[in-house]
Amino acid sequence: MYYPLQIPALFDEDFKKRVDYKEEMIDELQDFVICIWQMQPKIDEQRVVKDLVLIDGCTELVIGYDTKYAGYAAPSMNRTAYDEVTAAERSYIGVKFKPGAFTQITGLSAEVFKERRYLSIEEVDADFDSGGLNGLSFEETKLFMIDYTKKLINNQQPNEFVTLFDDFCDNPPTSAETLYQRFHLGARQCQRHFSKHFGITPQMVLTILRFHYCLRVITDGQAAPKDILDLIQFSDQSHFIREFKKYLGLTPYEYLKKYQNDVFLL
Repeated sequence: MYYPLQIPALFDEDFKKRVDYKEEMIDELQDFVICIWQMQPKIDEQRVVKDLVLIDGCTELVIGYDTKYAGYAAPSMNRTAYDEVTAAERSYIGVKFKPGAFTQITGLSAEVFKERRYLSIEEVDADFDSGGLNGLSFEETKLFMIDYTKKLINNQQPNEFVTLFDDFCDNPPTSAETLYQRFHLGARQCQRHFSKHFGITPQMVLTILRFHYCLRVITDGQAAPKDILDLIQFSDQSHFIREFKKYLGLTPYEYLKKYQNDVFLL
């Protein structure tokens, strides 16, 4: 299954020292949700840490436990990797949806995020009662959001767009034509559908799939350095190296070296 890595929680010692970050997979949600994540401070001080958000195509429903603000964060797909500063004294809970899931379960096009990075939950669901969050403990808030997500899904079955990343995560296509054939669509029709369901082009979907596949095989130790680029079957290897560095700030070989040394510098 498609499962993007959360890089600072794996390698950045300052992040791990100051932030307690956890991910949990929920069986009842797994058709639409990658994980439920939570972030809480370990140290009681006014300090910020860098959080690297990688391009992954996932829309997230995030709630600030301290502020009680809940909203959808735009998929990190139309831009390169970027740094966010996360206040270490605040706590967050997030529902990481699979690419395409936001459109199926809300009925809204992913294009709503083209001009805005965030939508409040009330803009998407006018019936949401934010007052129900008042007085809840952190764990109760997480259970509230899990239950809310179950109601959103409402026993739906994932459509072919929601299952796309799962189907190709271990074997990324070598060309956009593979995607056109999967959906029995021409290039222009496929681009329109991808814009609606993912907010990006078929070519960008290929880039995300290749990037995360390469990241995972390096992290899991599945490949020697000489085999990495052969695994992703990218015809123009220098092009892929440039793309990988664009999204992570490191080439595949540089990332492998840092991973093997158990040191990751943002």
